[in-house]
Amino acid sequence: MEWFSGKLTYRDGYLPGARRFDMGERSNFALLPMAITAIEQIMEWGVPNIAGSLGAMTAKIGRRCRELGLVVPPPHRHAAHLIGARFPGSFPVGLHRRLEEDRVHVSLRADSMRISPHLYNNAEDLRRLFAALAKAL
Repeated sequence: MEWFSGKLTYRDGYLPGARRFDMGERSNFALLPMAITAIEQIMEWGVPNIAGSLGAMTAKIGRRCRELGLVVPPPHRHAAHLIGARFPGSFPVGLHRRLEEDRVHVSLRADSMRISPHLYNNAEDLRRLFAALAKAL
């Protein structure tokens, strides 16, 4: 049984093992049904199938980024579910704003753009991403 009275006793160090990633508390009863359903879905689809689907999408993203002149690591240097692209020279000023105007959401960091496709993304989403990037560049 977990006691809630000590919840405001903070520690500076990390807990051992995977518990270091616990968010504030482990007794988040509202999230448990969602977490169980998500894990069941992942088990049904299978991690290799998920990685294969996302890996195929990031491969397309990598090819298209290279066509636009961006620098992209080879497939063995990034995860199946995300890919980074560097802008040669300087970062395009106002790129984030222009992409948001086209309702395209990526993570822009320093001179790089991180693209993290999800299973709900499709060919139309990729078309929109690269149309917006081509327009912005």
